[in-house]
Parts: sequence; C-alpha cells; structure tokens
Amino acid sequence: MDVLIRELRADANGQIERHDTEFGGDRILIGSAPDSGVQLLGTGVAATHAVLTRDGTGLQLRCSKDCKVRVDGADADSAVLQVQGSVDIAGNRLTLIAPPAGFDFALEVHADPNVDSSHFEAAFKTDIEQSWISKRRLSWIALFVVLLVGLGIPLTGVMLREPQTASFAGLPSDALWSTGELAAAHAQSAGTQCSRCHREMFTRVRDQECRACHRNMTDHVLPERLQQSALAEPARCASCHREHGDHAGLMPRTDTGCTSCHADASTRFAGLKMQDVQAFEPERHPNFNVRLLLPVQQPAVAGPTPSAISGEWRLTKTPLAGAQERSNLKFSHRQHLDPARVSSAADSQALQCGDCHVPTADGTQFMPMTMEATCSSCHELGFDPANPDRQLPHGKPREAILALQEYFARKYSDPAAAPVARERRRLPGRETEETTCNAGALSCARQSAASEIEAQFSRRGCANCHEVTDSHDEDIYQRYQVLPVRLSGRFFHAARFDHGPHRIQKDKSGDAACLTCHSADKSELSTDLMLPAQAQCMECHRTHPARGQVAGQCATCHTYHPHSMPHRDLFSGAAPSDVVVRP
Repeated sequence: MDVLIRELRADANGQIERHDTEFGGDRILIGSAPDSGVQLLGTGVAATHAVLTRDGTGLQLRCSKDCKVRVDGADADSAVLQVQGSVDIAGNRLTLIAPPAGFDFALEVHADPNVDSSHFEAAFKTDIEQSWISKRRLSWIALFVVLLVGLGIPLTGVMLREPQTASFAGLPSDALWSTGELAAAHAQSAGTQCSRCHREMFTRVRDQECRACHRNMTDHVLPERLQQSALAEPARCASCHREHGDHAGLMPRTDTGCTSCHADASTRFAGLKMQDVQAFEPERHPNFNVRLLLPVQQPAVAGPTPSAISGEWRLTKTPLAGAQERSNLKFSHRQHLDPARVSSAADSQALQCGDCHVPTADGTQFMPMTMEATCSSCHELGFDPANPDRQLPHGKPREAILALQEYFARKYSDPAAAPVARERRRLPGRETEETTCNAGALSCARQSAASEIEAQFSRRGCANCHEVTDSHDEDIYQRYQVLPVRLSGRFFHAARFDHGPHRIQKDKSGDAACLTCHSADKSELSTDLMLPAQAQCMECHRTHPARGQVAGQCATCHTYHPHSMPHRDLFSGAAPSDVVVRP
C-alpha cells in the first residue's frame, strides 16, 4: 500500500510547515525507533509503539505489548481508522485524511511541543484493566491460589498423615489455620500438634479436650445446685479462656463475665438465695460471710457443760460481723505480742507475727501450726524439776497420766535415786513450792500423782491452752477429756487473698502492716477472728478507685472454679473435703 505521511511542524515564527514523506509497504511502524515509518519523539513513546496495516477501506492499528493509544478520545490497544479518525500517542496526534491521487491513504502527523507529562503515562498500560487479565479474573485466580495453599494442601496433609504426627515437610500445613501463638503452658504441652485440642476438623474445642489435661478443675456450680437456678448449661471453657494471640484472655480480668449473672443473682439464682453483686463498692457488694469449723454440739455428758467431745465438726457459713471461732484452743494474741510479758526463747526479743505465722509458697494461707513446730520452743511440757528434758507426751492424755504416775511412784519408792531439781524456764501456772507427804510411799505416790494430774488438766499444763472437760469419773483415765482443736484455715471459701503484696502498706511494714488489718495487739481471746470487714478493705480497694486506691475487679479476690478442698485444718495439717469433719 502507498501512504502519504504529512508531518506538520511549527517554525520559529509559529508558522506551520508541511513535510511530506511517501511510504510503501505492508505495514507502517509507529514509535521512537529510527527505522519507524512514523517516528515520534518523546519519553512517552515506545520504540515500537503501534503498527498500522491495511484493513479494507481503512487502516488497522494495533498497539505493542504494554502500550496503548487514545482513539477518538477513548483508550484502546487496537482500532480501525477511517477518514478523519484520529489517534493520540503521548501528545502526538495522527489523523487519517483523504489521500491525494496516487495514494491509498494519507496520514497527517501533528506533534505538540507543549505536551503535558500525563500524556506519557497515558501511552502505556498501567492499569490491570488494560492488561490481558481483568480484576475479576485476577480475583478468581488469587482465590484459587489461597484456597489451594491455605486449605487444599493442608487439608490433604491432615487427612493423609497419621494422627498425632508431624505435618509433611516442605508443604503448607494446618499451622496456617492458627490465628496466633499459643500461651506458654499450652505451647509446651501441645507444641505444633493442633489435634491435641482440635480433635475434629472445623469443630470448636470441646470441654472434654480441656478436661483431658485439667482433670482436677472443678465446675463453677455443682450440677445439683445448677438445677436450682434459672441458668442453662454452663458456658464452654473456651468461651472465657481464649487462646491464640491474646494470652491475657486465658485469665479474664473484666467484671462483665461475672456481673452478667451475679448482678441479678436474686432472680437468676432464686433457689440458691444469693445476693446481688454489681461491683466492689459500698451498697453494691454484700457484706462478708465467713465459713467456720464449728464443733457439733452433743447432749451434755457427766460434766456440767455440753461439749463437742464426739470430735465432729461442721463448716458453717455465718456473717463476719460478730462471728467467733470456737476452736477449743485458749490463746491471747495481745499477751504474746507484749514484750514485757513474752519474749522469744531464741534471742529474748519481742515476738513478731512472722515467728508463728509462716506463709505458704503462694502467699494465700499459712503453714500448719503444731505444738512441735510452733509452740514447743517456748512452751515446754516438762513436769519433773529434776529432769527438765523429760516431757509429757502432747495430745495423748492417757500416756501423760501414766507418765505422771510412774514418776511419782519412782520418786517415793526410791527417794535416794531422785536427782536434785535444776531451775529451768518457768512454765505459766507452775507452782514453785512442792507439797510434802508424811504417809507411806505408795499412798504419797498416789496422792501426789492425783494432785499433779488434776493440776495438769485443770490449772496448768493442758488447761493452759486447751479446753478440758472433767466428768468426775472415778476412773482417772476416763475423767478428763481434752477437746480436739481445729483451726479454720480458709475463712473466705469463695475468695482468694495474697498476703505477699500486703506486707508493705504505704509507710508501714512488718507487724505494723499486719496490725492495720488484724487487731492482734488488742485480742485477748482465741475466739476473736480479727478479720477486716468489708468497709476496711474498701478503704484501699474499689472497682472504681479514687486517688491513692487500688483497682479491684472480681477476679482480684474470686476464682471462677472453686477450690476442691473447702477447708484446710492449719493446726493438724489435715485437709478434709467433706462438710462434716470427723477425727
């Protein structure tokens, strides 16, 4: 085909000049390359930007890869030009005009010297829509790749490999499905074995998987008590203990989960007779109740007063205000903290709270107090002034009576063998003057033994610290009953308290910090609980704290899962789980 290419240029005076070129061939190259039939200069033109070929009565224009043009004002990568049809390429306009005689086509090229840089970008395909793939097609391809890599390959690996085994090396595994890292404890237990907890694919973790490891975890509410409430089945473990990423979710700290039920406890738990709890604020939290181990009273026996000589105890819930602990123990905290009356046997210094009350490792309770571990360093059970190392057996009244009888029988049957008395640490209530006896050896032995036995069980010795009943039975072995001692270790069964952070309170520490909550320096009786009332706790702790106070949420003091052992006997170290405690 023969084509006339007419280039229009402006001279220095702004006059338009024409430069005609004849072209013959099957196709015309348009671009910035020197061999182009239509050479267009500028950074917005590719070396071979487009190609013109004959198409019937018009010219067929096709753009090269990644290039585009504007045909009659619209972006295109191909078009059929008719007479008066125009093509814009990076500021250059090509217009198909009527050809003169002897030519098949005539193409007028007009270069714009003031072309804007935006025309250069318009000369190339910079949008996905202008490429061979559309947005929709690319979206479907991306979706397929994601499903293949994130679901298809991992799912195939899960179905083909043996349970509880590692994923195939080098291939995407079901670890891709994880929404975050595990908490340290779970990561150590399960590692990368998702099936340890996720037993069934695409099924939420069930409670039975949680209990496989947490076997000793008790339910929040006993099934028989749950039936008395208006609640449905208990919530799933994972509804509160959320894994993957947010490790703080393992232990919920907000009050919402608690108050959603307990704020309307009088209605939701009508059968359980529980009080409403909205927050740890005045008038929004019920007063404290305590659980005490109290002796089960029995009908009066030969003695003058009814006593719990059966040894049965019952955990009893009672308001803190006015509550008393009947442990069958006699003790005065005030006396033991008075440096003028009592001092330590080790260094003769005043006793401190920590000398007897040793906290457990978790700080929530104290180690069991026993005669051997706690009291014997100050309170000896010696009865023989001549042999102070000889002690009466503690907690064994019959053996104590036999020891006293044996001692006095030996003393009066062989006076020469009795050693001389040596002064020892004086025991409370101990008479320094001994009585004399002028009767026969056997009579004196019996008389002195009976007198000392009566003194040990009524005036000193056992009677100093213990409640003792006297039945006045003629049988000396049946006459005296030392009532068993039980100290309530966990007074607030439904609460948890850590003494550790409370050892220092503002400017107080040591015993001064203890006495801010426990009035031990004023307590004369062992029945005094010395537990702080709710108002005293609210001086420092509030749900909505003021300046100088500490924020306290439900989880600060309460646990969702109750303790499996409702009581721990701090005196004997026993931990009965039944409500009724028997010896």
